[in-house]
Amino acid sequence: MRKPFPVIDVRPLEPSGVSGFGMRRRQLGQIPMPREGAVLTFLVDGRYQQLPGGRHPRSTDHIVVAARAVAVVDMRPRSMLFDLPIASPRPERDLHLRLGIRCQVIDPCIVAQQGLRDVAPELLTYFTADQRLRWTAAGLADRTVNEVYRVVSNRVAARFVTHPLTVPGMEFRLAEIRLSTR
Repeated sequence: MRKPFPVIDVRPLEPSGVSGFGMRRRQLGQIPMPREGAVLTFLVDGRYQQLPGGRHPRSTDHIVVAARAVAVVDMRPRSMLFDLPIASPRPERDLHLRLGIRCQVIDPCIVAQQGLRDVAPELLTYFTADQRLRWTAAGLADRTVNEVYRVVSNRVAARFVTHPLTVPGMEFRLAEIRLSTR
């Protein structure tokens, strides 16, 4: 099973308490500690927000006190690999397209608002939705594997430019295209 990305964890928060001086404060033990490369976003009035400057939360910060939930969002770039079977020009050979996608969160609040714990299905849907890609190689029976690779990789690169993959709060870059026979 894959590790969650980009939203690593979401925790509901109990209403904050009141200190002896009548100030509202939150027990910081309720808030997860983000690992390196991750940020906290707090659900306040139905929207996720970050602390200004990405600093560590304090028990008296308005956002921390008013929050109903906290989400931990991984901001580090992540590479994801996908193997897609495609129709082969020769029935005795299976062709597989291996795609590497570089994913990066650009707005953690939008990503947390969507509750996006696993971006992989979004990417897979994007590539499998292109039926023409899956059948492009089938019409190239008289071509070599290198020629098939060139045609298929051009199709993938063109689709990435003309119909970019869009997931709010994230950006994607095509990092690798390989064609393998099995």
